[in-house]
Amino acid sequence: YYQEEFAIRRTLISCLDWCDILRIWDVDALL
Repeated sequence: YYQEEFAIRRTLISCLDWCDILRIWDVDALL
């Protein structure tokens, strides 16, 4: 149970990281 929850949490964190990266790229593109 704990491993499954940890995997889900890791996936969410990686998704947030990608959102930050895409946001940075969007800002660079606008500039």
